[in-house]
Amino acid sequence: MSNKAQKPKAEEVRQIFDGLSIVTKPKLNRVFDEVLDELLILFWPPYRADTNRELLDCAVTGLKQYVEDLSDYTADELSAGWREVRRRHKTQGWPALGVVLAACDAARAKAKQSKAPDANAEKAPSKAEIRREKKRLFDDFMAGFQQGPLWSRASDEGFILPMMKYVQTCAEYQAGLLAAASEGAPDIPLNENVRRRYSLDDLERDGRISVSVSDAMIESWNWRGAGR
Repeated sequence: MSNKAQKPKAEEVRQIFDGLSIVTKPKLNRVFDEVLDELLILFWPPYRADTNRELLDCAVTGLKQYVEDLSDYTADELSAGWREVRRRHKTQGWPALGVVLAACDAARAKAKQSKAPDANAEKAPSKAEIRREKKRLFDDFMAGFQQGPLWSRASDEGFILPMMKYVQTCAEYQAGLLAAASEGAPDIPLNENVRRRYSLDDLERDGRISVSVSDAMIESWNWRGAGR
């Protein structure tokens, strides 16, 4: 490198590239904004020249490869890659194009890795899975309840229909809570007393659906059934 020639100015080099149409304008601006402006300010072209014009021409010729090869990286990839090259570069001359490309490739790979889903992360259940689990919990409970003594008594005494409606409503509500705890309470009309009775904390602690029928309820159903 001759002391007779001065280092080309970044803005002068950019103006020349504006008229060359090597890559699109947005890509050209991105490469200069993130890499080449600073490269031209911090480091010297690796060429020997006796005049400013001669050194400028050499610099433009050399930078054409930088522009072409770096133009497909994003601004973030260029910025991150160039930052690593700048920190590690030890000489006055430009960092080699291969070194800059490798750093940008590494930045791209790191960005992709950070965006990739965690294979170990717990996947939220889909709506279809929630519906299937809710139905399974509900069907299992009702099958067991119908084998119990209260079901036979309700059939014999004639309050099977109101009791079944109540039990099914409560069981469906609890099944919805257990199947989709993260989704909140299912949209089933229940009075506030019933909602408080079947809290999600209690259900998760017990791990099962549980519906209790009081004597007062049975008496009420029998009273309505008798038409009194």
